[in-house]
Amino acid sequence: MRLQDQSLELYQRARALQVTHSSPDGLVTATVQQAAAMAQEEIVRMFAPLVPPEQMRAHLDGDLHSVLGHLDDRLREIG
Repeated sequence: MRLQDQSLELYQRARALQVTHSSPDGLVTATVQQAAAMAQEEIVRMFAPLVPPEQMRAHLDGDLHSVLGHLDDRLREIG
């Protein structure tokens, strides 16, 4: 039950996450990309107690091949 409670709390924190970043040179595209990368790393950090970082990064990057590989590995572990 603790895992369910913890995952719901993490989900709510992730949905509420806001990141701001200011670029010294004022380039908007670079600033947005940097803020997005910072947000993704914060999500990875938040979920680290439940999801291995490389697996969470694969989800966030939309890397279906890696996601399915992790799932396959996990299913083989549990039998």
